[in-house]
Amino acid sequence: MIRKMIKKIVVIALGVLTIAAIPTGCSKSSLPVPNDVIHLQRIRSLQLTDESQGYGARPEIASNGEYIYIVYLGDLTTQRSHKVRVYDLDFNLISERILQTGTTEYGGVTDIRISKDNNYVYTFYEMASPETGANLFGAKYRMDESFTKVAESNGPIAKSAFFFDAVDGEETLNDPASIVVNGKVYLMTKITDKDGGVLDAKTLYNLRELSPDLSEIIETKEIDLSKATIGWAGLANLIYINGKIHIILGTLVSYPSGLSSDLRMIRFDEDWGFDKNNDVFYLTETEDTTETMPVGARFVDNTLFISYRTGEVTAVSPENPKGSGELWLNMYDGNFELIDRVRVSAEGIEGEHASVEVIGDYVYVAYGGSISGSDAMKENVYVVIFKWINRRKDTGHSP
Repeated sequence: MIRKMIKKIVVIALGVLTIAAIPTGCSKSSLPVPNDVIHLQRIRSLQLTDESQGYGARPEIASNGEYIYIVYLGDLTTQRSHKVRVYDLDFNLISERILQTGTTEYGGVTDIRISKDNNYVYTFYEMASPETGANLFGAKYRMDESFTKVAESNGPIAKSAFFFDAVDGEETLNDPASIVVNGKVYLMTKITDKDGGVLDAKTLYNLRELSPDLSEIIETKEIDLSKATIGWAGLANLIYINGKIHIILGTLVSYPSGLSSDLRMIRFDEDWGFDKNNDVFYLTETEDTTETMPVGARFVDNTLFISYRTGEVTAVSPENPKGSGELWLNMYDGNFELIDRVRVSAEGIEGEHASVEVIGDYVYVAYGGSISGSDAMKENVYVVIFKWINRRKDTGHSP
């Protein structure tokens, strides 16, 4: 019975399947903030798209301190496209354009994720259909007012089965995670391992190191997180902290009252291995809510910010597999202890895919959201700006 129930524990959002599991003896029922000190103060909310603009979803945000870039899935009610908008720091629109539309050869555009270094944004995106299968591409853009493309992959970086058709051993190319560290570009995709059920599944990812211009695959490596997790691979985030690359993902957890889902972070060594006793960090431990989809993460001034989606525990019920769709932002100190948490998505908005950027004394969260109960194709892009209270450095700019 337990095995049958766990197999049905899924979180699906616009074709994204996020599931994993980890045993734990913890039984906390909430995410308490240790004290009453406010570190994040909500100061402004913006809606960037609407019906007249074809709606928008799955935004990713990045900035070089001069411009703000919003890369998102647009034109939801027609032929979907990947788009970018360039704003100044006061959110005045400077430019916008289409980055990619679907083709008969590769299928329609689906997910897009980004990473950045000091000068460039790297986009990795899937094009897919049942007929064409799944195809993963990459492109590199200069962080200027035009978001100028300077390089791209030489055709698909990877090809695999359409998401719903993938069998064990095949990659699923939706929602790829990436990171750029010391001039090296890393791209991570999920490896399917489902046939034996979630209790027997391995948490497998495929890691590729790419050339800086994205034209070559330098090395490919399989990453197995199974000694720290139980279940197949789900949406993940890669982040560089204190000289090490970390992965953040949602995992199932067994509590006395039943199953829930928490966020975990794993620190890799130079060979992409880890010590399960010293390199696994428990970012959330909640019995009565689920935390999944850690799309956004930034580490600035010894402070970690993570944006994610929460749901009710009914999300793990096989009879009612749904979540509340609230989006939250957590703030941690350098020891990864929670020091503040704030809700991002507005009341009455079903939220998904929240990404984070930090600019000076402000934390920006871009997310997709639709009115609860409405058509998912009528989703829009929102941005919420928080003031980082008592940050050591003050830029003097107020958005």
